[in-house]
Amino acid sequence: MKLKELVMALFSKNNSIAKVENNGYLSLLPPELLKIIFSHLDSKSLLKVRGLSKEHLEKVHQFLSHLETAKKFGLISLDPQDLIAVGENVMHRKYGISDIYGKPKEPSASEIQKSFTHKVTLFKTNADANTHIKKRTQYTEWDALESKPHQTTVTVKNPNTLFRMAENSTLSVRDEEITAKLTFK
Repeated sequence: MKLKELVMALFSKNNSIAKVENNGYLSLLPPELLKIIFSHLDSKSLLKVRGLSKEHLEKVHQFLSHLETAKKFGLISLDPQDLIAVGENVMHRKYGISDIYGKPKEPSASEIQKSFTHKVTLFKTNADANTHIKKRTQYTEWDALESKPHQTTVTVKNPNTLFRMAENSTLSVRDEEITAKLTFK
């Protein structure tokens, strides 16, 4: 009941809509009230609030850094930290015209690097990354390794960085976002 009274007092004293739209008293609201307001927004509206000012960026970052709320919006905000990156599948078998079974080959470093250019899946633990690799590894009909993704360690470049989050708590980054948000070790 106190939160409702606080909001009503703020809006009755001040020209309510104009003040909120222009960053007026929205930054003065207590975190508990902001959490309630943010939980009723969709992800697009939340991103608009995030872009209003540095204060709002910090408050939305705090809100999206909790796993439960991040799952709801499909976005998570992270500070600089190390993560495990898993790229796309790399071929481990070379097929020729007369070679039905294919010949095993070791992928080159450039092929492995190329697998991290279009889509990268990020994990916080090595165990989760290894489970993902096992799930994505492909074998031939004769149980020979055909292709598998590789992993590396990356660092998030900037504080308050947003990532897309899937249902299974994996983070994904695509194309230009990879170089903008991550540093490869």
